[in-house]
Amino acid sequence: MPSYSVSASEIKYASGSSWTSGKARQGVYSSTRYEGALNFAGLANFSFSNIAVTGIQMRVTFGPTGGSSTKYLTLYGGAKNSISGSIASMRGSALGAVSVSNAFDRTVALNFNSGSEAAIYNALVKFFASGNRVLILYVPKTRGTYSGGYCYDYLSVTAMTLTFTYEYLQSSGSMASASVAAGSAAKLNITAYNSAYSHRVTWKFGTYSNVQTIAAGVSSASYTIPLNWLKAIPNAASGTASATLETLDTSGNTLGTSGYNFTVTVPAGVTPNLESVTVAPVNSNSVLAGWNAYAYGKSQAKITINGASGAYGSTIKSYSITTDPSVGSANASSLTTGTLYKVGTITVTAKVTDSRGRTATRSATFSISAYAAPVISGVTLYRCKSDGTRDDAAGTCAYVKANFSCSAIGSNKVSVQAVLSQIGGSYTTSTMLTSGSGVILGGGKLAVDATYSVTITATDTVGSVSTYSGEVSSAAYIMHVKKGGRALGFGMAAGADGTASFGWPLILSKPLAVAQGGTGANTASGACSAIGAVKKSGDTMSGNLNISTSLYPSICLLPSYNNTTNRTIFEGSYIGASSFSSWEDSTGNNRRMLEIRNAAYQASLDYAVMLRTCVNGAWGAYRVFHAGMPTPVPVANGGTGASNAKAALSNLGIFYAASLPSSGTDGQICLVPV
Repeated sequence: MPSYSVSASEIKYASGSSWTSGKARQGVYSSTRYEGALNFAGLANFSFSNIAVTGIQMRVTFGPTGGSSTKYLTLYGGAKNSISGSIASMRGSALGAVSVSNAFDRTVALNFNSGSEAAIYNALVKFFASGNRVLILYVPKTRGTYSGGYCYDYLSVTAMTLTFTYEYLQSSGSMASASVAAGSAAKLNITAYNSAYSHRVTWKFGTYSNVQTIAAGVSSASYTIPLNWLKAIPNAASGTASATLETLDTSGNTLGTSGYNFTVTVPAGVTPNLESVTVAPVNSNSVLAGWNAYAYGKSQAKITINGASGAYGSTIKSYSITTDPSVGSANASSLTTGTLYKVGTITVTAKVTDSRGRTATRSATFSISAYAAPVISGVTLYRCKSDGTRDDAAGTCAYVKANFSCSAIGSNKVSVQAVLSQIGGSYTTSTMLTSGSGVILGGGKLAVDATYSVTITATDTVGSVSTYSGEVSSAAYIMHVKKGGRALGFGMAAGADGTASFGWPLILSKPLAVAQGGTGANTASGACSAIGAVKKSGDTMSGNLNISTSLYPSICLLPSYNNTTNRTIFEGSYIGASSFSSWEDSTGNNRRMLEIRNAAYQASLDYAVMLRTCVNGAWGAYRVFHAGMPTPVPVANGGTGASNAKAALSNLGIFYAASLPSSGTDGQICLVPV
């Protein structure tokens, strides 16, 4: 059993207010009543807070004072922990008196416990446990006086040592680790001062708790923190938990409790749930929709995040969809891209972030097929005989040959028709073509003095159409008068009624007046001036300039300084887009383009204005953000990703709390009221 010994560091006596060191006297001598004081300053280093004192031994050395008879050592508590002032001011409550035989010039060991001198034992324990350190020796009333002038209980003490024997009331503990990940075991080491003591340990985290009973002799308690307890911290990656150690005696009585805090962390593996990200084509064209295809310049893609939810109490705070190469991005759970202007495999990455700042990602890929209208090339047109032999002078048939192809997507095919029509006449015929194979039209019925137009039309399964227009000329003539005299031809056969056709360059001795369809001038500048044309700096054009062509009518600005290859293009598109672009050279393979789309082409204002790039022939498209967009500007692009202040704060990692949390996520800002 442990013990603690302390000796009096000051021993004094007084009869009034002047204290003399060296010994402590009690009783009356020569009609003077003395009081002794012993200061046990070392008790300041001994704690009574978690112990039960089982005994006190008082080892007293008596001086050669008074007689050698039995005396009563009379104890009072000191009123203060220093020896000064009057004897009355030093003296507190009586603690008791103990009989000592032959208290004269010898050392005696006095024992106090619950079975011996119990009243004094209890009084001493209470006195010292209250933080008092000074004992007073004082005889308030004499029992009698010897002939030498001293009373029966007159004595002196020159030394005193107190020895306290005790046992600890409650055990102590310590956490084996200051931080434990949920799903792992927290361990409390137990130091038991009595091997017969058992314990209870209460593990607590938020509103969750678990109580364990620990048998006597077991030196630790372990508990695996359930992952479900993480619901206590839905908005943080860690929180403070506690283990409360309760000490029980052999009868099951509680001797005391002590608490120990530790940190529970969210394991790295606890992330939001994200089932998948899926991509589906969006096609207004029914054929492409039936093929479930992604076609360049035709299709869009709808990207959807599926099965996103928090984990163990957390909630989803933000979504992110990105694509590489970029065909669009969004801070939302779904995205419908603009028209796709990339070819090849696109990787989609979806990310969700929960209220703890934890993230989960999933990816998917889809492929965009190259697509363009059918291509017609290698066209051959001429007059021929019925066997196909070329005869420009007298042939009464037409030879037509063309190569053509279509984009390889789905089950796409191309069908091509050639239509032969007499210019200024009523004759027409048509046939279907096979790529690379010539056909003979006319059946010997073509007039040698007529010109025939040839229109080749290629239509693919998707419905895109390409055309080629050409002519099969009349037979060669110096001058030809059409039958009936209704038309005239020079260097070729006469054409439509009421016309003069020239197969040779026309040289006039006098300029043809504007009123007669000419320019009224014999120089370029004079012609421009006469018809109001603009061709140089300083010229002024009045009225509208209309430029018409099948797909992309455009204006090209060509600076020439220092042999630059840069050029600026203003272009209109048949699909409903207008663009202004800067090219690095004539190929157009490296350019940047600002494109504005009309509502028929792109209904959403999110994609009404686009920045499109072409780098070495590879196209990219990027949104231009503006005030009319229904979708907020994403955080990744410098916005808030929200249309109201509360959502904006959340997306930016700014949140309110009644008090500052003990932990958080890097980059978050907490607003706390003051």
